[in-house]
Amino acid sequence: MNASDEIVEKLLLKLVEKIVSETRKEKVEAKVGVEVREVDPTSPHGIYRYIPEKDVWRLIQVDGEAFTPKEDGFYVIYFDNTRCPACRVYDLYWYPWVREYAKKHNDTHFIIVLCRWFARNCDSTAASNTFKHWSVRASPTTLFLYVRNGKIVVDTRREGVLDRDKLVMTYALFRELALKCKT
Repeated sequence: MNASDEIVEKLLLKLVEKIVSETRKEKVEAKVGVEVREVDPTSPHGIYRYIPEKDVWRLIQVDGEAFTPKEDGFYVIYFDNTRCPACRVYDLYWYPWVREYAKKHNDTHFIIVLCRWFARNCDSTAASNTFKHWSVRASPTTLFLYVRNGKIVVDTRREGVLDRDKLVMTYALFRELALKCKT
């Protein structure tokens, strides 16, 4: 990344932080079933699932064990930290991409795992346990899983900000590999 890209990234981060702080003054209570348009630093910690029919993210788990896929299909899991500047940049690509791809791929589950700072600083035991379970130590991290007959057949992860083109390419290659897998 060159100097001008770094300046643009810093300005975008400041703008995103300002918009978030101005539009969401009150903190939403951490209750399973809470729905938000986008998960942001003021959202309750926990595990969210995208509901394409409503274009919302629903808080599906706050307490308990780590999230592991229960249904067959594809899973794209974004590990997000509220204190992560790179995550705020990633959000600019992630949300539009999910909205677009959820319409095309109804066999794909989009998940966000949100903590303040990884497993060690989190108001959700389920999210904290999920960071630990998947050994996530960088943010943002995107985990791609394919589940068949209740078992994870293929998994891959990408650390760091993925722009739209990288998300498209990574997901397409992952789907192709997963569908060829015989196990």
